[in-house]
Amino acid sequence: MRIKPSISVLLLVLSLVLVSFPTPRIANAQDTIYIREDGSVEGTDKIQQNGNIYTFLTDAVIDGDIVVQRSNIVIDGNGHTFQNARLIISGLDNITVKNMCIKDDYYGTHGISVGISGIDVTNSSFITIMNNTVTGTTFYTNEAGIRIVGGNSNVIVGNTIAGNQKGLTVRNKIDFETFIPIEVLVYNNNFYNDFDVEFPITGGSHIPNSTISFSNGTRGNFWYQYNGTDTDGDGIGDTPYVISTLPYFTDNNPLMEPYGNPIVEVPEFPSWIILPLLLTATLLIIFFNRKLPKTTN
Repeated sequence: MRIKPSISVLLLVLSLVLVSFPTPRIANAQDTIYIREDGSVEGTDKIQQNGNIYTFLTDAVIDGDIVVQRSNIVIDGNGHTFQNARLIISGLDNITVKNMCIKDDYYGTHGISVGISGIDVTNSSFITIMNNTVTGTTFYTNEAGIRIVGGNSNVIVGNTIAGNQKGLTVRNKIDFETFIPIEVLVYNNNFYNDFDVEFPITGGSHIPNSTISFSNGTRGNFWYQYNGTDTDGDGIGDTPYVISTLPYFTDNNPLMEPYGNPIVEVPEFPSWIILPLLLTATLLIIFFNRKLPKTTN
């Protein structure tokens, strides 16, 4: 029995129809949103400014960057979700980024895609990243949920970083020739990534004038891959969690339970993958059908 050509055509049409349904967009897409050095906002009217506090008023599919160019401000996502977005801070001081949900989307050409981080901080100091959620996709297209390159007195606390190729990247160099000290404290975060922390650091764990800590002295972070015990029931693991062996970094106070009871979403399966799968299945059916011997009644 041979598969009729009409069936193959039907499969192809069905796959094209499925791909043609767009993912619902929460708001109009933006190219780039700027918070300028003079305090003005460009690229959207969905940010409310009250002094040095910038509060987002709605969810958004941005398909671009949120570029911060002003120091001494608070950026409050107000619990909203930002798809295909990357928040960039470079060469600034005293900024708090909080309550943002930055989420990868498979069709984004900017934002959280290959080689790009959800929150990217370079050569900046006194930066606090708190209570944010940064997630990738099932294909781990997000290079890093959060990336910190140099800077002093930076704090990453209370965030949930999930489904990214790398949860956190910490660097002490801007390029191949420029090395800068780094000081960052990381605690009360939740890491759900195949590769939680990357250290492309020159000088190992003994970097002059640099400190990278994964505990505030009493509390560390929740690591999905940590399998330690808690014999005294204080919520802290009995043994340190080894984050990296080269350079050597540990979390001496790993949390046994996620901080803040986060809701970790399972990344959506992108509909565009249906097309190549159905095409492959159709070709295989046709190929093997032709290989079958013909039978006569």
